[in-house]
Amino acid sequence: MSEVEIMESGSAANISAPAMPAQVDPVAVAAAEEAKALVQAAYTVALHRPRNYMQARQRILDACKRPSFATTVEYSKPVGGGSVNGPSIRFAELAIQQWGNIRVDTTTTFENDEIRKIRVQVLDLETNACFGRVITINKTVERSNDRGREILRERINTSGRTVYIVRATEDELATKEAAAISKVVRNEGLRLIPQDIIDEALETARKARQGNVSDPQERIRKVCDAFAQIRITPEDLSQYLGCPIDKASPGQIDNLQTVYTAIKSGEAKWSDYVQQDEGKNASAATTETASLLKANLNQAQQKNGNGKESA
Repeated sequence: MSEVEIMESGSAANISAPAMPAQVDPVAVAAAEEAKALVQAAYTVALHRPRNYMQARQRILDACKRPSFATTVEYSKPVGGGSVNGPSIRFAELAIQQWGNIRVDTTTTFENDEIRKIRVQVLDLETNACFGRVITINKTVERSNDRGREILRERINTSGRTVYIVRATEDELATKEAAAISKVVRNEGLRLIPQDIIDEALETARKARQGNVSDPQERIRKVCDAFAQIRITPEDLSQYLGCPIDKASPGQIDNLQTVYTAIKSGEAKWSDYVQQDEGKNASAATTETASLLKANLNQAQQKNGNGKESA
């Protein structure tokens, strides 16, 4: 073999085939570019149209003065034997909108047959303050009736009844996802708005709720009609309050409106309030029984003591 042939064979052995370029999904590239363009446009608008703090505050307060909106501003739900009150999802949506230059992004980061993970971020385009979290949506729902459903698991509830865990339909999954995202937007988005403005708005809404009608009975009727739409009767409300609904005080009616807001927005269920009330009644009954037993014991001891002295 000649020297030229040896050199050619050696160089051929050292030369590797060029690497093939990785295949790129044009749809993914287009989506990324679109998201980038939207964010850049949002920053540009925020730069040229910065928020007016006093104007934004006034718009939020004006909305809370409307009686129809004021009834949806706060929620109340039972937690750990007590109750928690706070600004509702509907209030957070309006406050974020009126505050201006705030962007909400949702991105699906993982999904399989059982769960869907979504990253929710709330970004202030003027200060670059960003809050968010990743939520997990289970693609299942619990039903007492398994007819026509795909059963995945089952369990026994506190009442001793069988509850079926079935695969969620598209509508059920969309409802669960929207509710979970709304809660994150409320909790994280309100962190971008000064707390004093939120407190002022809630106080304004309370005054609007208490003075929205001249006749207190009309306000009670409106509350009963609202609960009737979610199949909660005036008798249920009377049992929850511990007095007839037509005798309820303005503060009790205000509390019922926050309860309705929590149930309507998916924060809680009526059974949560009923179970809490039953727990209080059971505790009171136990205390009363213990007091009666103690009184009877004292009476018996006194009788025995008197008998010994006379003997």
